[in-house]
Amino acid sequence: MIGIEVLRPLWLLLLPLAPLAYLAWRRWPPPLARGRGRLVLVSRILLMSLLVLALAGVRLTTHPTKRALVAVVDVSASVKSGSGLDSEAARVRAIQASKGPDDLFGVVTFGHDGAVELPLTQNPQFDTFQTQPDPSYTDVAGALRLAAGLIPDGYARQLVLISDGQENLGDAATAVSALRAEGVRVDVLPVGGAPSAEALVSAVEVASTLREGQVANVTVNLRSTGQAQGKLTLIVDGSELSTRDVTLPAGSSSQSFDVPGLAVGLHRIRAELTADPDTYPENNVGEAAVRVLGRPLVLVLEGKPGEGQNVESALEAAGMSVERKSAVGAPTDTATLGRYDSTVVVDAPADTFPQDAMAAIASSVHNLGKGLVTVGGPSSYGPGGWQGTPLEEASPVRMDIPNRKDKPKVAVVLVMETMEDPQADQVVLGAAESVIDQLSPNDEVAVTDGRSGFLINMTQVKNKGAIDKQLESATLGDPPSYMPFLQMANDALLKTDATLKHIVILGDGDATEQNTQPVQTLLQGAEAKGVTTSAIAVDVHGNPQWMSYMQDLARWGGGRFYESNNPSQVPQLFLKESVTSLRPWFEQTPFFPKIAAGGDLLRGVPTDAFPQLGGYVVTTPKPTAEQYLISTKQDPVLAAWSFGLGRSVAWTSDSTGLWTSGFLQSPISGVLLARMVAWTLPGEGNNVQIQAKPSGDGLDVTVTGPATSGAAVSVGVVRPDLQSSSQSLVAAAPGRWQGQITGTTVGIYLLHAAVTKNGQVVGQADAAISVPYSPEYLQLGRDDALLRLVARNGAGVALQKAQQAWSLPPLPVPVSTDIFWFLILLCVLVWPIDVAARRITLRPRQLLANIAEYAREQRMTNLEVAAPAELTRLRERVEGMRHRSREGPASPARSPSSEAPAAEPARSRPKPAPRGSEPQPSPPTAEEAALSARLLEARRKKRGQGS
Repeated sequence: MIGIEVLRPLWLLLLPLAPLAYLAWRRWPPPLARGRGRLVLVSRILLMSLLVLALAGVRLTTHPTKRALVAVVDVSASVKSGSGLDSEAARVRAIQASKGPDDLFGVVTFGHDGAVELPLTQNPQFDTFQTQPDPSYTDVAGALRLAAGLIPDGYARQLVLISDGQENLGDAATAVSALRAEGVRVDVLPVGGAPSAEALVSAVEVASTLREGQVANVTVNLRSTGQAQGKLTLIVDGSELSTRDVTLPAGSSSQSFDVPGLAVGLHRIRAELTADPDTYPENNVGEAAVRVLGRPLVLVLEGKPGEGQNVESALEAAGMSVERKSAVGAPTDTATLGRYDSTVVVDAPADTFPQDAMAAIASSVHNLGKGLVTVGGPSSYGPGGWQGTPLEEASPVRMDIPNRKDKPKVAVVLVMETMEDPQADQVVLGAAESVIDQLSPNDEVAVTDGRSGFLINMTQVKNKGAIDKQLESATLGDPPSYMPFLQMANDALLKTDATLKHIVILGDGDATEQNTQPVQTLLQGAEAKGVTTSAIAVDVHGNPQWMSYMQDLARWGGGRFYESNNPSQVPQLFLKESVTSLRPWFEQTPFFPKIAAGGDLLRGVPTDAFPQLGGYVVTTPKPTAEQYLISTKQDPVLAAWSFGLGRSVAWTSDSTGLWTSGFLQSPISGVLLARMVAWTLPGEGNNVQIQAKPSGDGLDVTVTGPATSGAAVSVGVVRPDLQSSSQSLVAAAPGRWQGQITGTTVGIYLLHAAVTKNGQVVGQADAAISVPYSPEYLQLGRDDALLRLVARNGAGVALQKAQQAWSLPPLPVPVSTDIFWFLILLCVLVWPIDVAARRITLRPRQLLANIAEYAREQRMTNLEVAAPAELTRLRERVEGMRHRSREGPASPARSPSSEAPAAEPARSRPKPAPRGSEPQPSPPTAEEAALSARLLEARRKKRGQGS
């Protein structure tokens, strides 16, 4: 049966124009014959109707006679256990075996996402499942939509859902209702069932926030399908706290624990259950997190032992708890850094931090709202290699040197030895040239040769060409000891007036001293006088002990250590060292800092008598940073800014007395150091609360706080894999914001919510949410209620046998065919008829006569028609008269009798050549000649009178 449907019915409102056209034709008929006028009217109305139907999207509908069926198979964790997959595969094979020859069959598997196991085909060859969707979640709705999208037009559409109905993503019932409206029938084939014996930890409950000294009351909620015996273990921060025997009754039960003496910070509490009988071990764990508040806990990371002592003392005097450790042992994960309210980095070079440590520090500030304070020194900021690191990203200053004329003077000595390969020696000498190229003409340089002493004495770099020429012709020696050359370099540097004095020793480490104490004393004493030493070691001998000695030289000299096993890498190492150590990073002229801003960072600091500072590390402030103290050269000394959800402060002078001896003796130092850290601490007592709970594969987050007009809320999250992100929440009511964090996996999630207004943080809150295991192991058994609802909404049934699927009638939904271009073609054919009826006025009888005449003429095109004889003779006579008139004047008029002879010449003239097959004309008679003569004479007289 063929039907009609309209896609754009509003266009049909133009159809009443057809009767209006008829009425207009009756009222003002066209000046055409009656029959012709009717033809024009009919063609106009037909053209108008066809165009309206085409624009309205009229389609023809038919009912398909073939069927396409897709088996949608649940392979999530709740079904996969035991022989679940084998049972599902057998059902799929049974459906496949009972299909018709012209029908299509396909298979879609799903868990968290759907996957096409078998595309629709008339010849399916399914045996076992090959696709492996993520089994941690069940999204029935998404899989059904995927399967329905595979079915082509022209087929009756049917889906068979093979599942236990335990969905935890999406809304299958709603999705099936939408599919039914599209003509898709959905039947269900239930699988799975409740496990015979199952015990699990359903939740671990504890207060999210406690104060120092409070006892944490932990409740572990348990559930069991029947009575079971087991052990329950409580673990706090990875250490077993308590283990007890438990008897689980059928249904729900709980066990309580008291956890006293939790220190300030974030603590992870984990419950583990072992029970018998049991089926799934994956759900025998539960986790929670509790944050213990108290005195602010600050982590101080120092580059060298003791460098953070003054900072620690100032913070403890201000009532803060401090943990001081070397930067070498800095935490590498944000979860550990979440224990601390702020982190202070004191003069620590970038290469001392473990991998990912600086990224974790920056992430804790940006996404968790923690604080960061960086304190300067010779090994911090630019000279510490912070450029391009996450530490620079989080800092309010950049590791760039401003361009200015009064550049500090640099003096450097390159202590070199042979690589025991002439070609390699040329490479390292070329690397020395590249270092010298980085120096300005006022800087000074010297080079030792490892043989007799200085290859190039200490000289200003004014003639780089001459220095390069000396290096090109040089030969390097292999000294038995580095001590004489280091002593020569130190003595030469102490005689210069350069602000920056540096030694770079390049060697293979074979000049090892029997007694290293003199070398250590020399380098440490040189550092105390402002001469630093870096070492570049090339392991050409493959001796780790010699490389360790070279590293000691750099450590004693307060510089950096570089190691390579290939001399070709020396130029890159030299360039890196020149950028880090030979640039004028330091201003060491005493000055009194100037106050550039009076914000809350300096609240309580007596700035009216700020002591003198001896120097600082040169940096450049970032555009959005606030400079509170600046030098006389407008460089930042104390700068701060907001970084993500947290705050960061940069103090470019030191805290060990190198440039701050007078400052540390002043009471201002302790107040300022404590205030810098306090300014970065996350706010407390601001009535902001954050709540979150697992929902599907995400976390539903709700933040409540003061109903501040114009406030916005952003939430930073650190995931178990240490990936961090942030997102904004939507206001659901005054003082209430909601949102969802998607893509969760098993683990602890750290959340930090910040309420901001006009760019200022007005409230903050922290929370830790645990996802102990996939929700597939929480809701067990088969959800028959959902399966029945899916079948009802999808106009299907719950199948008892898989083979029944093909015998069920599909939904009577027709298949529509587009006829737009067909209607346009009809318009093209009708339009010439309308034009012909109005423009061509021949009657039918005339038209037939014209057609017949045209045909007759076409048949006569090859016939030749002879001219009449009279016409031919007249032409000849005229031509003869014209010929005589060209020969001379005409003779006087003669009598008719005398004119007859005159006609003889005309007859005696040569005749023109015959044309074609025309017959030759007969010669004119005497009467005809006389007549022609009289006519010509009369014409001449008439011409004479006219003149």
